[in-house]
Amino acid sequence: FRLTPATAKMAQGCRVVCAFVNDDLSRPVLSQLYENGTRLIAMRCAGFDKVDLDAAKELGIQVVRVPAYSP
Repeated sequence: FRLTPATAKMAQGCRVVCAFVNDDLSRPVLSQLYENGTRLIAMRCAGFDKVDLDAAKELGIQVVRVPAYSP
């Protein structure tokens, strides 16, 4: 499933969430994840254009990603 406002509640109690480039990491989703206890988003991709980095920083959620794909 994709991470959306409707599915973010499934991360209740998870300090780390693994996400992909097509997941919704907008401010509302990040806020819900923070309320659920998430403090780290691990992107399993190089892209992060769907991540609201300003919101993540304000909430204190660290975002990490792979630096590049291997050839």
